[in-house]
Amino acid sequence: GAHENDAVYVTGTIGDASAGLKIRQHHLSASHSISDALVDRLENPLPRVAEGMALRGLASAAIDISDGLAADLGHVLTASHVGADISIEALPLSDALLSLKLSEARQQAVCGGDDYELCITVPVDNEQQVQQKLDALGCPYTRIGTITPQQQVLRWLDENGNEVNWNVKGYDHFAQTQDDAGNDKC
Repeated sequence: GAHENDAVYVTGTIGDASAGLKIRQHHLSASHSISDALVDRLENPLPRVAEGMALRGLASAAIDISDGLAADLGHVLTASHVGADISIEALPLSDALLSLKLSEARQQAVCGGDDYELCITVPVDNEQQVQQKLDALGCPYTRIGTITPQQQVLRWLDENGNEVNWNVKGYDHFAQTQDDAGNDKC
């Protein structure tokens, strides 16, 4: 149901659960307090069911972020026959995730899943109502981009609006989880 010029929003912060999993798997290290915060997001997700219900009739499309923003937004784009421009700078990252190297934090936010936050597309005329509904529920949200007419093209933009050649994907249930060198794929 996403349409050209719809705004793209994400609830909460993304990437924490994925980083928590990497910590559990000993592929990532952080201080004890940071590790605890990230692992807690993995082990105690807060699905945004009430928020999703409140946005019925206002959002043009919605999906939970279980396989990573790139994969799950990609599903919306494919089903809706549209594309999206997403601002890398606008990605909502927690303080815990930001304590990691910025490139790692962003990669977890885009590729990592299990946060169960919502990615929603909203017609411009409904943005104020959506914001009011989310505010009333105490749910943080961030506008991260715009739907474009280019079918299934997901573009990542830097702070100046220039396209970044960022070949990232979310989790694929049918792909190998490691490359030939034994490195985790994202």
